[in-house]
Amino acid sequence: MKKLNNKGFSLVELIIVIAIMAILIAVLAPQFLRYVERSRYQKDVSAVGELQNAMKVAASDERIAGATGVAWPLTATITNATGVYDLNAGDATADAALVTEITATIPLAGTPLAQTLQFTSSTITAAAGNTVISVSQNGAVTLTGLPAAP
Repeated sequence: MKKLNNKGFSLVELIIVIAIMAILIAVLAPQFLRYVERSRYQKDVSAVGELQNAMKVAASDERIAGATGVAWPLTATITNATGVYDLNAGDATADAALVTEITATIPLAGTPLAQTLQFTSSTITAAAGNTVISVSQNGAVTLTGLPAAP
């Protein structure tokens, strides 16, 4: 009679379920964190790619390409830890045109020559040194210093 009214779980059953859940969490949590970091890294690489494309388009702009004091290649130096990048075309008019072209393509925050990409990946923000994007006069783009994928 006593067994028919007993509808709860025993302490042993609850401990076994908790142990199984702890094992599953211990196995799956690192995989999930790696997945999230890879996703953030790809988002940041995409932002750098957008900046590359905007610089390539800007290099073909007559206000930049035709300016007399342009120092080729055009460069954007990204400080990895902060996401701030400095644009340099070597000429005040070309610098202004470069900033105008890039900010029209990519809505960013910051002062005109110190724009900011919003990096979220710890792989990129923890990397030492700078990432440099260079665009030559013929439109060739080079990227150096970007850390490898996690």
